[in-house]
Amino acid sequence: MSISPLAQKNGFSFNFFLVYFEKGINMLKKLVLLLLFLTFATLMFVPIQNRVIYYSLFPLMMIWVLLFHFLEDSVSVKEMKRKLGKEDFFYIKAGYIFMDGNAATLTNGMLVIDNGNVLFYKRDKSTKAKLVYSFPIDSVIGYTLGKVDEYHFGVTFTVEGEKNEIRFAGKEFASREKELRVALAWPEEE
Repeated sequence: MSISPLAQKNGFSFNFFLVYFEKGINMLKKLVLLLLFLTFATLMFVPIQNRVIYYSLFPLMMIWVLLFHFLEDSVSVKEMKRKLGKEDFFYIKAGYIFMDGNAATLTNGMLVIDNGNVLFYKRDKSTKAKLVYSFPIDSVIGYTLGKVDEYHFGVTFTVEGEKNEIRFAGKEFASREKELRVALAWPEEE
């Protein structure tokens, strides 16, 4: 690993930052959590007389929450392009709902339809995108759009050979139904 001449002259090494840059997301999540805690503690325990500063901390705290949520759950399209080795495929950021009896577990990630398969990837620390569930398009008997559990809207697939329906939660399914049908190679409804 090469270090810039300026850094060598000043005796400063970027190795520390590069090691954490490779692990980046975990470090950034910890930093965002720390900043969220510090912002909350400032709001609660520091008497701030200036109302502009005080009220500007609330949106800042919401930004930290949204950033943490994004870092925690997102699978990037760039990563999927690298993993699939192509630029053009159907994808929707969604959540896979695994039903275990009456209990439902929601795993956030990305639903991808490509090469005759429906694939669901979740964020993974080592591979960035881990395949969680897949089934061939030919085995899809039908699908319905609507509530997939008590709280979420999405798509429910009925798949041949599966005893339970396969559910994915996502708000985009309703607006992208035509694209979904094209990706499944189904004719358009009249």
